[in-house]
Formats: sequence, structure tokens, C-alpha cells
Amino acid sequence: GVSGSCTTQTCWLQLPEFREVGTYLKERYHKALKVDLLQGVGNSAASRGAIAETFSSISKKELVHLEDSPDYCLENKTLGLLGTEGRECLKRGKALSKWEKRSCRRLCGDCGLAVEERRAEMVSSCNCK
Repeated sequence: GVSGSCTTQTCWLQLPEFREVGTYLKERYHKALKVDLLQGVGNSAASRGAIAETFSSISKKELVHLEDSPDYCLENKTLGLLGTEGRECLKRGKALSKWEKRSCRRLCGDCGLAVEERRAEMVSSCNCK
């Protein structure tokens, strides 16, 4: 017969929801540490030791960066950034998620811009017979 003890154990690994991963990464991004590496630091034992000491104080869960992020609100043709001024945002619609309904505030308000609402009436021929 079947005994009450288990001979095998099954573990199911499952990824968290995408939004949860995004929120976690966004929090880490905003708390990221800027690391300054000295130009011309050689490959001497002393240099390697100083670099290792710097990085050993940083947790493996923390994000680090060498340069500050650009201002995504402003146009920067060199970096291929369009900025947010003049961009369209979604505000109304039955099928819009809560995230999409906040797009105007995020796109404009976070960059110190005001939302300008435009309405247009479009007339088109539908080739009815």
C-alpha cells in the first residue's frame, strides 16, 4: 500500500507579476549609487585593492551607475531623446488601464509642463452606397 511519507518533493518556481518586478527595479533605480572610478588607475595591486574595497561595501542587490541619467523631459538629439513637450497622452477611454489614464500627468506633470487639451471633429466619407 501507499505509505504516508513522501519520497519525492516537487518545487515550483514562479516569477512574480511583471508589475511587481518593474516596481522593484524602479525603487532600486531611484536609490542607485553613483560610483566614481578614477581615470588612469592602473592595474597595480594597490589599485585593485582600492577598487575591491569600494565595491565590497555595496550590496549585491543595489544598482550602481557611473554617469547620471539624462533628463528625459528635455529633447536631446545626441542621445536620441525626444523629450515630452508636444507628445500625446491618453486620458479617456473605456479600455484604458489605470496606468494609461495617468499618462498625461506622468508625461507632462512630472516634467513641469501643463496638459493642453485639444478636441477636433473629423468628417470622413465611409463610401456608403
